Amino acid sequence: MISLKQSLGAIGVAPGRPLHLRSDWASWPRSLRQAMRAMVDPQPGRWAKASGTEYGSLPGGFSCDTVQGLCTDGAHWYVPVTENGNSWVHKFDATLATHLGSFLVPHDEAGQQHVGDIDIRDGNLFLPLQGAAGHRVLVLADDMATVRQNVLLVDDTGNGDAPLGQDINSWCAISPWNGLYYTCAFGGKKEDEPPSGVCYAFDPGRGWRYTPARNIRLSGADVSAAQGGKFDGNGHLLITSDDYRDIRVFSALNGHFWGSCAVDQKDWDELEGLCIWSRNDSGVGAQVHVASVVVGDGKTNVTTGAEVGAIVGGILLGPLGALAGAATGAGSEAAPWIAKLHHLYRKSYAVPGFGSLMGAP
Repeated sequence: MISLKQSLGAIGVAPGRPLHLRSDWASWPRSLRQAMRAMVDPQPGRWAKASGTEYGSLPGGFSCDTVQGLCTDGAHWYVPVTENGNSWVHKFDATLATHLGSFLVPHDEAGQQHVGDIDIRDGNLFLPLQGAAGHRVLVLADDMATVRQNVLLVDDTGNGDAPLGQDINSWCAISPWNGLYYTCAFGGKKEDEPPSGVCYAFDPGRGWRYTPARNIRLSGADVSAAQGGKFDGNGHLLITSDDYRDIRVFSALNGHFWGSCAVDQKDWDELEGLCIWSRNDSGVGAQVHVASVVVGDGKTNVTTGAEVGAIVGGILLGPLGALAGAATGAGSEAAPWIAKLHHLYRKSYAVPGFGSLMGAP
């Protein structure tokens, strides 16, 4: 049995006497068992591509151009798209074959809008919006019609844009542990900005106020050109980095860097957002789904990753163990897959040790 001391050491904590969890960590699970599960290495460096499928457009004839990310409630796909000065969120069935509804995102006071990688929690979609009039969040019911909220993110005093006037909100993720809304600065070479080393927390229960005490400070690595992020059900935060062309995995406890999964960048222009959904399509297990845009050909690429423990091509890749369930509570078996926008490919990644990213929130 792995001890608490060993588990703390895995996330870079030198435990004192008596052993205890740190009160200054960003967030906490409901039990010590969940905390120790969050200290299990998901081994993203061992994820490996397994398969792929390409689409020229989204179901219903919608353009794949400028897809911004993906999310799921465990039964449907939700896909944000920015096109011709407008932003949309489309809803599709589980097979990504039937269109079930769309929502046109309203423009801000300056007549601008940009929706980033979205998230969903308890039947509500969270849309991060960037515009000239400040950073906003729009909360949309999954009926694709009812707007619950459309408000500015504010600083820790409750006034003004937050935090610190930075270019944030290219993605959002709702923590299954504390219900806070997380995002980070975009950063990166393309915008001539420093990489991002902090995921900022905002509290929906306090008027979407910036809550720096719950920030996740990334340790051991940064994120450059951050395009998407999601929490899984076991205390891991996955972020796509376009400059580094990978999926970076951090601890939701203290921001410890677990490593990264390189994303095939062949013919790709821009890596976008991601989501977690345990699926088995065409005999390939998949859990992490990522989107990327290819310039000039109007197609989308969706890559699917497979975990070790899944059977790919009739070969058992390995024992279960490292990657665990989605924060949405969807599924108990998984493996990542990635999406490439402008070409919708489905490429699979084999991930040795399939267990620590699973788990219900």
